Amino acid sequence: MITLVKLISVYVLSFIIFGVTGNIYIAIFSFFTLLGHWLAISKFLQDPSLKSSRNILILYSFLLCLISIISYKQSVIIGGELSPYLSGSDGEGYFENALELMGGDKFYQLGFLGSAYFGYQLILSFAFDIFGANLFVGLLLNNTIVLLTAILVTRITWIITRDNQTCFYSALAFILTTKFIFYSNTLLKDPFLIFGVALVSYMVTMINTRKAMMPSSYIALFSAALIFGMMRQPMLVLIPLSFIVLGRTILKTIWMPLIIFFMAGTSFFALIGTFTTQIFTFEQIANIVFNNQLLSNAADDGTNIDGVVGTVSTAFGQLPIYIKMVLIPIPAILQFILPFNFWSTNFLNDHFINFFNTNANIIWYLFIGVFMIYGMLYWRRLPKNMSTRLFLLGAVAYLAHALVFGGVVPRYGSPYLVMMFPTIGYLMSCVVKKRGNYIHIKKFFQFYYMTVLIAVILFLFLLITRYQ
Repeated sequence: MITLVKLISVYVLSFIIFGVTGNIYIAIFSFFTLLGHWLAISKFLQDPSLKSSRNILILYSFLLCLISIISYKQSVIIGGELSPYLSGSDGEGYFENALELMGGDKFYQLGFLGSAYFGYQLILSFAFDIFGANLFVGLLLNNTIVLLTAILVTRITWIITRDNQTCFYSALAFILTTKFIFYSNTLLKDPFLIFGVALVSYMVTMINTRKAMMPSSYIALFSAALIFGMMRQPMLVLIPLSFIVLGRTILKTIWMPLIIFFMAGTSFFALIGTFTTQIFTFEQIANIVFNNQLLSNAADDGTNIDGVVGTVSTAFGQLPIYIKMVLIPIPAILQFILPFNFWSTNFLNDHFINFFNTNANIIWYLFIGVFMIYGMLYWRRLPKNMSTRLFLLGAVAYLAHALVFGGVVPRYGSPYLVMMFPTIGYLMSCVVKKRGNYIHIKKFFQFYYMTVLIAVILFLFLLITRYQ
């Protein structure tokens, strides 16, 4: 329900946006978009017991908009309206591609672009055609997708658990994973990929609940396939894998819709192939997985792999595949902690948004990510329901990316965290409410913090001795 206070808040934010952008159309667009955010929260989380979840997501929407205002202002001051500075991220290229695609025959113009995937740029260009070529339009678009993902995560948790506390902490875990804020405000396509994983999770949850393919399941399935196909085709494998978590009993009841879908998928894959110049062959995939190709080119993705991280990841990349699989905790730990320099003050001199990818990441290290590690290690203690199945599928995908990328490109594994949040929310509620495996989780946290303390002392010792 949109109260007078919320309406005034949206009006004030829109007025600030007008003052920053100087564009009345962007301000009006922002006003109705923010209203849409809060209406969506009220619609999809309308159960009275979910009041705390609704309130925290409304606050999240408000904060996302404030952060985008600051990000926009700094980006255009440093780079300009038509070439905004986005911390040197891929978003700068996406913005430029979207400008090139504005107007005219977009599909004809796609052939002249040099990037591997065009889906996100195409969506941006449509938004620019309607609301103007302005960075804030793109930031608001990404914020909307991030918020919709948070709503879906909370909705999935509610469908599985029917526990308002678990839903609240699931939403809180998503909000405190600050790297999502970074992805959104540097105009990366990752918010869409995260949303795609949320759609797959929702589809699986709905099928498991209703024991059949509902219309919403078809919509989620098609939307996820479209997002993955247009933006990162290897993620399409997540769709058939997700059906495995349903189990044989449910699969027997939906076998005909699945056959029809995958038969139609042949022509569908041919269509989405027009959005990319990337050709995936067996030899190329084998080279990526079994050799060191990705690690040697990691710097091209904007990843700094100097020092200890570079030494460890390079050495890991040279190992045979079966040794890599045994040593999977090494890249998994790198993927978990990168970027590690949370004490850095670079965001003061570079771009403010870096704060959420480096400094604020300490929240992940000390509070949210710990529950993920606990779930991976003690998955047999988790409830035997769809939440745990999704968690394990997300964990497998997360570890698979650590294996392939050596852990040095953490954002490629981040979308799969979405599948883990319902379980993380459950574990957080156990700690706060002192229920379930509370004692065991508490002991694990004590061990984890002690290990972190020892690691920090060792790190500081090595750092001091290095410069002596």
